[in-house]
Amino acid sequence: MEKTILVNERGKAVSTYEGISKTKLAKRYGMKKASEVIKWLKSIGKEDVLKPGLTAAPCHYIPWSEVAELDRLWATHSGSRQILIGERL
Repeated sequence: MEKTILVNERGKAVSTYEGISKTKLAKRYGMKKASEVIKWLKSIGKEDVLKPGLTAAPCHYIPWSEVAELDRLWATHSGSRQILIGERL
């Protein structure tokens, strides 16, 4: 489980979130770019699971509570996405 904590110069937590980044989710599903995750989420009507988060730079993440459903939808080939080489539908 991935947990990100942004702290200030004194080490005090400013922001915290638990989830997976769109880049790591892209790798998990065999996609080449994080932008493919965004397109796929839009194609299945789940773009609302992408939440803004803070790190040293702004980022987006998907809460762990949403990952199981996304795994299920990915496994059932839901939505439009690039088919992987050798993948059968």
